[in-house]
Amino acid sequence: THLSLLSSSLAMDGYYYYLYYTAIFQHMNGCQQHIIIITKITLEVNKPG
Repeated sequence: THLSLLSSSLAMDGYYYYLYYTAIFQHMNGCQQHIIIITKITLEVNKPG
């Protein structure tokens, strides 16, 4: 059961990564404004302090 639990959790991780990268590619192919907003948010989140 531990192995099946691990594999299902890996499958979920893969699914979320898929959604995440799909969203990124859609933004890249879409409006440039979205990339600017994402970049700003990323910089805010990763800002030291």
